[in-house]
Amino acid sequence: MPKRRKEGNKFTTISITWKDKGLLRTFAKFKKETKNGKLYETDAEVFNKILNAYDRTTPNDVAHSTYPTALQDVRQRD
Repeated sequence: MPKRRKEGNKFTTISITWKDKGLLRTFAKFKKETKNGKLYETDAEVFNKILNAYDRTTPNDVAHSTYPTALQDVRQRD
């Protein structure tokens, strides 16, 4: 069963393949030059942009849990 989200946590860990992560990072836009090199958007920023673009083009009504649990029909926290 998946762990419950702790109050105040902003991020979570998702499991994706290294191939998909490499593809995701090809969409990262350059932000600025630092003393240690070039800074690009984070994975979270890129994922959020992709998810928002998908949401605008695909109708959806309700979030669904990807794991079956005893609380499956209880609405997830936002």
